[in-house]
Amino acid sequence: MKDLEEKYHEHLLHWIWQTLHFDAGNLETTCGQPVTILEPGRLNSSGGPDFKEARLQIGDLRWHGDIEFHWSVADWRRHGHQHDSGYNQVILHVVYQNPDGKRAYRQDGSAPFLLHLRPHLPENLEELLAAFRQPDRLPCAGQLRYISREALEQQFRKAHREYFETKADALLNFYDPDLAPATAWKKVFSLGLFDGLGISLNREPMLRVGRRLYNHVLQEETFPAVEELQFLALQFGGFGSARSAARWSYKGVRPANRPKIRLQQAATLMGTIHHEPLDAWFKGTPSDRWERLLNTVDTETGIGRQRSDILYGIVYLPALWLLGTLFHIDRLKQRAFELWMNHRAQVPSTLFKLFAQSDFPPDLYKQRLGAVFQLKQYCKPRRCSQCKVLKEIISS
Repeated sequence: MKDLEEKYHEHLLHWIWQTLHFDAGNLETTCGQPVTILEPGRLNSSGGPDFKEARLQIGDLRWHGDIEFHWSVADWRRHGHQHDSGYNQVILHVVYQNPDGKRAYRQDGSAPFLLHLRPHLPENLEELLAAFRQPDRLPCAGQLRYISREALEQQFRKAHREYFETKADALLNFYDPDLAPATAWKKVFSLGLFDGLGISLNREPMLRVGRRLYNHVLQEETFPAVEELQFLALQFGGFGSARSAARWSYKGVRPANRPKIRLQQAATLMGTIHHEPLDAWFKGTPSDRWERLLNTVDTETGIGRQRSDILYGIVYLPALWLLGTLFHIDRLKQRAFELWMNHRAQVPSTLFKLFAQSDFPPDLYKQRLGAVFQLKQYCKPRRCSQCKVLKEIISS
């Protein structure tokens, strides 16, 4: 539980305080002093107490200072604030609950006022917070009755859009401004495929081999043929006489996903991409171009429909969007994004176990790559305060 609390931290508590989503009219410290919030303070994005420059009326006196938030008083001690003089200006310690009944003490030996937040929360938010620290369920799992279908759709569309933007940004990390734009884009696309073919256990070594391969072939006068690229990829991957720093994982890896096969496939795609003239990527439909690219792979076992669907979404379409950006072709950018928003992929159902257990409508997440982003970037890290679903619960 401690590791979980550390991971999820107190961001949701900060949001509740900042937006005053609690009964602020009847606050009272544990020592019986009434509390009036005159100014909730400024959220601190650097080290130190969570809120700075707060103004509170506690009893008959007005206080100016800092506010610190924790799930319980024990977190104050666990974080070592009792030894940090930077917390000596904390005037109010707000905790979700305090099961051990103890108080926190500052470095100077004095104790800030203590406020329990839980009794002042509305029922639906209190229920969500109670589930917030349970890793085997979603905090909103028991509250779908409060959430409209429209709010769910808006959040999943938001996550789907953000996932596309994230993938485009990730591809930009492969861009080499010292190369001609056409060559630089082909390198971006190819390294994205090396990375994607390494999902999930061998992404790092696949990308390492792809980078090494590029460093080698770009020194040549002409770009090598596919057969030579395959040979070099295997050599650099440690499947030959050349020394390799690649460290492969075979645990739970299916035969079709073994590194030797994936390296040959990535090298084939890389060669095909570079031998194609750039304007070929502007012609025909994107799906036809993708299928023609996949058909050049002639390994004993193919890339596989599930993997090709994923690569189409997280590599090919963002790469096309970047191509449109580089060469100022708005219609290509628009088409790539439209295809992404409507893309359906064969995603392993095990990834969506939490959604299924929570009775989310299956059509929201099944075959939707953006649902993976929703799970990894919102649900699991408990970024509830940035999710439209929480706002729907609060307003219900």
